[in-house]
Amino acid sequence: MWWNRKCRLLEQVVSKAIPAFEAQFPGCKALFTFNNARNYQKYVIDACHVSEMNLEHGGKTTKAMRDKFVIDVHHLDGGYIQKMVFLDSTPKGLKALLIERGLWP
Repeated sequence: MWWNRKCRLLEQVVSKAIPAFEAQFPGCKALFTFNNARNYQKYVIDACHVSEMNLEHGGKTTKAMRDKFVIDVHHLDGGYIQKMVFLDSTPKGLKALLIERGLWP
């Protein structure tokens, strides 16, 4: 079986894998194990993926991303919201985000 953002792991195990196992091996018990490396690579559509971001803002390969909460122990609230787009709705590039966090030399 193959899982992606649209498919549900538990739904497929319950509706397909378990019935198939029970039909093939009646009266037996199964232990299902999963290589979670692939399952954990599934993100919501508007998640922030560095591999899908441009270095500079805008560009043709950008996608809309929601604002992010940045954990910062020096901030009074433990962090802050970082906007992922400029006021004109242009997606920020990786460089701009790192400059805002003080991480770009």
